Amino acid sequence: MATPWPQVTTWPTDLREHATSLSDYLRKALACIDSAENQPVPTSLTKTTIATMGVLIAKFQNTPDMSTIMQALATVQNDLKTTAETVQSTAVRVQENTVTHQQIATL
Repeated sequence: MATPWPQVTTWPTDLREHATSLSDYLRKALACIDSAENQPVPTSLTKTTIATMGVLIAKFQNTPDMSTIMQALATVQNDLKTTAETVQSTAVRVQENTVTHQQIATL
């Protein structure tokens, strides 16, 4: 008896989950093909498999590479450092101005 073709499910949106689901689906489909002993594979199931692989490939193509992400994080880190330094120097100047105004007020 031939192994039944795997059930088609809704493919997850998350890239890694989609890849895991597709890998499992393809493994089961291959087992079905192997056990079919030269019987033709149904066209609709082949179309589903190809379409799902196309969606996964598109997800990979639209995922930024790690160097782009690291560069963006470095830019954000640098901006945060600059902002913190600006806030600190502004706070020091405000404190100095407050002391100066208090000294002037006591004269």
